[in-house]
Amino acid sequence: MDKTAAAAEITVSPRVQASEQPASRPIKNSKGRKIFAGLVLPIAVIAIWQLIGSLGWVTKTVLPTPLEIVSAAENLAVSGVLLTNFKVSIVRAACGFLIGGGLGLALGTLVGLSARSESVLDPSLQMVRTIPHLAIAPLFILWFGLGESSKILLIALGAFFRFMSIRS
Repeated sequence: MDKTAAAAEITVSPRVQASEQPASRPIKNSKGRKIFAGLVLPIAVIAIWQLIGSLGWVTKTVLPTPLEIVSAAENLAVSGVLLTNFKVSIVRAACGFLIGGGLGLALGTLVGLSARSESVLDPSLQMVRTIPHLAIAPLFILWFGLGESSKILLIALGAFFRFMSIRS
């Protein structure tokens, strides 16, 4: 029995020692490197963009520099214009989401619960779903004008098909 116990100690101890060894790279170091590697390209693009604008290779009316954009955003925030426009956009998005989401959920439920309504509605709805929003946007502007209604209805269209597809 002494030989068996000694053999068990020999086979178990290398496994235990191998699992107790620290990793060659700490987790924080590799995570920090990944974050840094992900930031290299955007920082380089912004630096090149600033350089091109500062040297005058591209006019500021065509492509303002990042520092000018930050300065303009700061001015809009201080004056209150940014907050006012943000509120308008949030209301517009909420209205479109409620209209599109409500209709999409109602029709999705109807199509999902009734085989007859599925056979009548689903082919046409799936056909309209495949049309890109960029192709429909000019039609919405022609039909509903440049006001809030065309913007809200485009948002509603996007929300409609998201909720409509929940049925499956």
